Amino acid sequence: MFPFKEEGYRTAVQCQLKAVIALLLAYKATKQKEYLGSAKKNFDWVINNLLLPNGGLQWNVKNSENFFEIHQMLFLICCRYLSDLSESKYDYKPYAVKAWRFLLDDNFADIDMYVHNYKSTGTFFSYRCIDSDGSIQSRKKHGGFKGAYELGHTFWALGLNEDLSL
Repeated sequence: MFPFKEEGYRTAVQCQLKAVIALLLAYKATKQKEYLGSAKKNFDWVINNLLLPNGGLQWNVKNSENFFEIHQMLFLICCRYLSDLSESKYDYKPYAVKAWRFLLDDNFADIDMYVHNYKSTGTFFSYRCIDSDGSIQSRKKHGGFKGAYELGHTFWALGLNEDLSL
């Protein structure tokens, strides 16, 4: 785990997964094996400490109440790059499937977050977040929007994982 922020943020899933992506892209550019090994080590920490059995990713080690689509997508990006850049030596596909299924139906509301949002609002995107009680995207707590960075990561993850069969 990379302690690149103050104490309270060290275990934040988005920080850890963005660090993994940075290390993987550094490896892709330089072919320095230390980057790939560090990325794997950090990703394994995320799996062991933040990934729940249903595929949801905790915000950090103390918050298992809020789950965001972007964290699932960052996770999928890491899974694909780790597999591709290691020439399938680091195969995280079972974890990728769990993370993807969390968005499709294995979440706390038992809904496909894309289809449900489409039927509710006419927009075919996942809700931004869900909590452990099954409440979807509280406008009061999380706002009623998704940012461009969230959409961008979603397109990136889905593009990389277009062959992810369920």
